[in-house]
Amino acid sequence: MSRPPAVADRVVGLGGWFFRTLFPIVVLVSLVVVPLVFGYSGWVAIGLFFAGVLGWWLTLGLSGSYARTEFGPTERVDMETFRGSKAICNACDSVVSEGLRRRYAKQWVVAGLPMYTADWGENAYCPDCVEPGTLAVRDGRELVETQ
Repeated sequence: MSRPPAVADRVVGLGGWFFRTLFPIVVLVSLVVVPLVFGYSGWVAIGLFFAGVLGWWLTLGLSGSYARTEFGPTERVDMETFRGSKAICNACDSVVSEGLRRRYAKQWVVAGLPMYTADWGENAYCPDCVEPGTLAVRDGRELVETQ
């Protein structure tokens, strides 16, 4: 059974939506309006606006990794099959040209945007060492759960 929703989950979700959707727009508008209100030149306002657009553009490519409601330290594992490239199986140390590749990352996330990567890497497994239909990898005769 999945965890039932609570008010706190809704608040976190709304905060993530605000930080990823409305907050960049508010920041960009304020980067133009605030300097003009305080008497700075129009060039300062334009420069700040384009710096804000650049910062927003830099974070757009990162948005597909996590949900907007993710905050704090998170772990992610991406799996894909490979064929043709050589790799060493992490379980049996054989050289293989096809199998399963797992990429993992431990990152600090704010509103779904990865801010800091604490650990990352990848492991390759041959078809003989991967249990079909599961995330389990055979290590000798035992099954080892991997993330």
